[in-house]
Amino acid sequence: MFKIGVVGGIACGKSTVTNRFKELGCGAINADEIAHEVINMPEIVDQMRARWQIDELGYTRRSGLSPCMVLASELGVRYSICKEVNRKAVAEIVFKHPSEREFLETIMHPIIDARIRESLSLYSDVYIPAVILDIPLLFEGHWHKLCDYIIFVARDEIERARGYMKRNRNPSGFGSDYFTEEDIDKLRNREAFQWPLEKKKAHCHTIINNNTSLDDLHKKIDDRWEKIKPQILAAAPINKFLF
Repeated sequence: MFKIGVVGGIACGKSTVTNRFKELGCGAINADEIAHEVINMPEIVDQMRARWQIDELGYTRRSGLSPCMVLASELGVRYSICKEVNRKAVAEIVFKHPSEREFLETIMHPIIDARIRESLSLYSDVYIPAVILDIPLLFEGHWHKLCDYIIFVARDEIERARGYMKRNRNPSGFGSDYFTEEDIDKLRNREAFQWPLEKKKAHCHTIINNNTSLDDLHKKIDDRWEKIKPQILAAAPINKFLF
């Protein structure tokens, strides 16, 4: 089974690229979706409770951490009722405190890794030409070793800041294209915990630029797909029946 990794900066359009490959007949594994499930697992929640000294209302009480509601929904419902982790609050903690990011990765990544490999195993029984691995930390988590081919999705920082803003908050009164210097700073701060973009590019097989229209992006993906097909066929000749 041919495996294609998709990487890039935050809000570069990895999901859009993955979705296009799905339309072309590929399977897909989304690490973010897996992580969202894993972070709500009771054993993960219990370890966060203990380390961050989370009280009955879901607030952190550990010295050195700003009090924030971790075990609650965005509406403020207590964890015991809604059973959902407030990922935005967790992000505020881990991106301000590197030791807490390392703690969370240590307890979550082995489970995420197991689920990625399990998903790949399930795809091995399905007749599809390739599986897309949409994993933001593909290199940092060493999942690139699972890939036969890796695509870097390039997008200008301003466009990525705009996309990051749209994904994380609703602009008020300034139209859908409004974003601030704070959005760019947050984008840079979060990317500082990942490989530099240029380093990622150097370890990829090709680059797809996502700075124009959706139609143009789809055309670039379609063209790249045609160029990858010979490699897929070389890896497993039976795939000729899937094209």
